[in-house]
Amino acid sequence: QDILFGDNHSYSLDGGVTYIPYEGAVTFTGKTEYSVVLSEDANTSHDIILDNVTMTNQNKNGCILIGLGDTLNLTVKGTNTLTQTGGLFSNSAPAIYLNALSTLNITEESTGVLNTTGGNAFPAIGGRIYFSEININGGTINAFTDYSAAAIGYSYNSYMSRPSYINIENAVVNATSYQNGAAIGGGELTTECGTCYITFKNSVVNVRSNEAGIGSGYEDYSIYNIKIEDSYVKAVGGEYGSGIGAGNGNKNAVLGDIEIINSVVYAIGGDKAAGIGGSGETS
Repeated sequence: QDILFGDNHSYSLDGGVTYIPYEGAVTFTGKTEYSVVLSEDANTSHDIILDNVTMTNQNKNGCILIGLGDTLNLTVKGTNTLTQTGGLFSNSAPAIYLNALSTLNITEESTGVLNTTGGNAFPAIGGRIYFSEININGGTINAFTDYSAAAIGYSYNSYMSRPSYINIENAVVNATSYQNGAAIGGGELTTECGTCYITFKNSVVNVRSNEAGIGSGYEDYSIYNIKIEDSYVKAVGGEYGSGIGAGNGNKNAVLGDIEIINSVVYAIGGDKAAGIGGSGETS
């Protein structure tokens, strides 16, 4: 059974014990094959510290599920690995799953490493339905996914009808999406398109995808406004994908604003795409 929390204490995840609702910060250590499920009472805030945690499951809740409209303030200490192994879309999920209108804050107190792997067609960190914000403000975050989703951002067949924000500041981020999703941004086949604002500030970011490194996935017609400030960014796209901008199959895509301020940026597109800008099929 999944882990639902308890009082303000430190807990071992070994054994998958279920806890009652809690107040205050909770520190988790150890290993589990279960999920941490946060309340779905809208506008609830949760504080979690991961301290040398290993979570592996194929639960549709992912490793951590942030409920509708909720906020998770996550502090990372030591080395932590969250892996979602679901092979089918129906039992797959992100490692950290943001529900609609939810927010993830990886706090500036984070000094550790967080390794995340998304399940089939889902991001390592992100969601499917217009999450509000992903804010990475510290630590070293490694995000990987293999099929049809962004490593950080949106899943396959996602709904982005409201604005979403991905902000990375004072952090080290490495993100890889192997097929049809951007490393940071959109997944394949966005059903209801919208606008996603992606910002980097005072960070080191290395990303790679067979679509856009940063921006849109395959047949993803959402708009991605990208701002890079005081950062080092290396973004590598696929054959038809730009380093920063549009992915493949987006003939009628509208490119968003791309702003670079006082930064070192290596943007490498594929043979049929720009380093920064359009893909091989962007009109």
